[in-house]
Amino acid sequence: MLVVYLLVFVLSKCIVSEHDKINMQKDFVNIETMFNDVLTDANKDNDVVNCTGFVLSNYFNDKKTITLISMDFDGGIPKLINSFGKFNFINRNVTKKTILLNDMYLITVRTEKVFVEQFENLTKDATWNPKLKFLIVFKELKQENVKDVFDILLKHHVLNVVIANGTNDPNILSYNPYENYACGKYYTGIINYGKCINTSTELYPNKLVTGLRDCIFNVSLPHWPPYTVDPGKISKPSIPIGIEQYTINVLAEIEKFKVNYQYNYDADVFSTVDEDMKATGPMDMLQRNLTDLMIGGMLLVPLRAAAFSYIYTHVDYIDEISVVIQKASLKPVWSFYYREFDFRVWALLIVVFILFTVIVAYLLREQDKTYILLKLLDYFFLHGYKLRFRLSVRCIFIFWIWFTYLVNSFYQTSMMSFTTKPSLETQIADMETLVERGIEPCISRAIINFLPENEIKYNEKIQSCKTILGSIMTVSKSKYLYTIVMNTIYMYNKNKFVDEFGDPNVYSFSKPVAKVIYGIFTYKGFPLHYRFHRLALRIREAGLIWYHRDYQNYINGLVHRHRQKYFVSRFAIPWYVFTIGTFLALVAFVFELNEKSREIN
Repeated sequence: MLVVYLLVFVLSKCIVSEHDKINMQKDFVNIETMFNDVLTDANKDNDVVNCTGFVLSNYFNDKKTITLISMDFDGGIPKLINSFGKFNFINRNVTKKTILLNDMYLITVRTEKVFVEQFENLTKDATWNPKLKFLIVFKELKQENVKDVFDILLKHHVLNVVIANGTNDPNILSYNPYENYACGKYYTGIINYGKCINTSTELYPNKLVTGLRDCIFNVSLPHWPPYTVDPGKISKPSIPIGIEQYTINVLAEIEKFKVNYQYNYDADVFSTVDEDMKATGPMDMLQRNLTDLMIGGMLLVPLRAAAFSYIYTHVDYIDEISVVIQKASLKPVWSFYYREFDFRVWALLIVVFILFTVIVAYLLREQDKTYILLKLLDYFFLHGYKLRFRLSVRCIFIFWIWFTYLVNSFYQTSMMSFTTKPSLETQIADMETLVERGIEPCISRAIINFLPENEIKYNEKIQSCKTILGSIMTVSKSKYLYTIVMNTIYMYNKNKFVDEFGDPNVYSFSKPVAKVIYGIFTYKGFPLHYRFHRLALRIREAGLIWYHRDYQNYINGLVHRHRQKYFVSRFAIPWYVFTIGTFLALVAFVFELNEKSREIN
């Protein structure tokens, strides 16, 4: 009975606990509702705050981060956001930068003039993202100034935006620059959603209903094979378009938009981006809305990635920057005379010659030691002579003759090998050897701007080093210079740096200086950017990019034809040695004639 009683007691407590939990949840809901009612009653005279609360509660997701920017006016909105208790928000000054990411923008502004003056500061952040939802609340916004506000938003490609004016019972305003196939270039009118609290219309609808159909995008590019090809700068029309041009054409076919290619910048001019996200160089055209896309083997670096939107999935995600130097040349012909033997072998031959000279001089007991020296040297060059000596001396001479015969045979064999198969000088293949030999840089400005600051200085003395291809051509003609280039650019143009037989004149280090990523760049806020990113990846994974690249290489190989290499003998004729030797022989002959005539007299 005691056990049964205990079981009934525990079950009753569990039931009561569940009942209490349900009641507590209901009470919590009632408290939250009462709190919101109190908040609404407290702000019933402030229509702007009520409107802001309405938009936040209906269109901004919970647990998201809101960046609150006050431009000379806050209207009690920070307190409103705190009262919700479901948003993370960053309250920041418009003139100060932030590295914190956010999910939506809430901007409070005093007047249209303040907005026009200060909104530009937001775009100087690396975290600036015009694709997010914007709610802009004005304290004072006159009807005639509304267009100026939307013009600023259009300039910076802000799409999902709602504006609340500062009047009692404010109206909700927006615009759609993609309506009627405007493609984000302009807007035909301002959308008035009516009174803020009473509106039932979706304030942040999908405005890209028709996508990019029938849009025309300007694409800026240089002549920079294999990525882009300018038809006006190629000698043969059979050369296919570049890899990135092909990618854009496929995307245009899928999304039904049109492309206007503009060959209006130089690939050797490297665009830089400062801390205010301001670009200098060709990429400035994107920020000034002069073009929509930029292609041409452009390097993806951190500051560019922060200032622009980009696509990098169309090609292999990395390339290499390598050192290129002149290929080791053939060793000089005159070196054939001594390279057959090592220094130690030559020294040993001299010692043996001196030793034999001493032995023979001792055995013959000749007064004229020069005669013995010349006679042994004569045998060394395999000249015949009748031996008229005793047997012991003959044995020494025969041994010497066999020795000189073997040395001469080996020497002639090596000489023939060097003549028919000449060897190369030692190839410089690493940075340590490069520095040791004092090889000077001949690097283009574009590569120097990409490399870490102050690592390498530009060579002002040689103007041909200004461009990437020019630097390779200059290096191919000088063994005292080196350059640094992208591997894909070098490999595509390597047929330009060969001799008449197609052998390369330059050598690329196997160890790269750095690895790089290429990107197709566009302005921040470009429509369907992430869709383009995925489509480019699928195009590459389908093999279309590499099929086009192989076709490029095939056609590029047909353009270059080289002569068949034939045997070229390299005879080492010692004219200087012959001339000096002949002169010394004549002097000795004249001297001997004078000595002979003196003896006769």
